[in-house]
Amino acid sequence: MFFITADQNIQYQQNLKVSEIAVIFLVAVDNRFETLKPLMPQVEDALRTIKKVMSFISAHKVREDCRDQNGAI
Repeated sequence: MFFITADQNIQYQQNLKVSEIAVIFLVAVDNRFETLKPLMPQVEDALRTIKKVMSFISAHKVREDCRDQNGAI
């Protein structure tokens, strides 16, 4: 899961370290659509990266969960 925000103070409002949600911060002078729209290609790139990382983590976790007590799969 992921969360996209322009709220630069969220780190003071939420404990993001305990969350398994990827957070994308939009840094701009304001949060108007016209201002944020040029950032969307970078957001798309970030989302693709997050999906790849999450897939890798999920696949690794499945392999770990399948190991027996001796470490064999």
